[in-house]
Amino acid sequence: MRLFRKMDEMELSINFKALRLAWLFGIIFLLVWVWMDWIIGRTFNSLGVILLVSQLIVYWAGQAFFKWQLGKDEE
Repeated sequence: MRLFRKMDEMELSINFKALRLAWLFGIIFLLVWVWMDWIIGRTFNSLGVILLVSQLIVYWAGQAFFKWQLGKDEE
């Protein structure tokens, strides 16, 4: 018995848009958090910066990997 079924194009599009919105919210939240700590307290929030930078690195690495993978399939 299968627990999950394959999503159709409309469900994939909806899930992609929701994921993109959640990622954007996370990035904006982390930027505001680090910025407010710097402006108000003049402290460097290392946890916020680490989370922000690691999220961006994973995004860029994933994007590069999937572009490479698609290019490899066309050959």
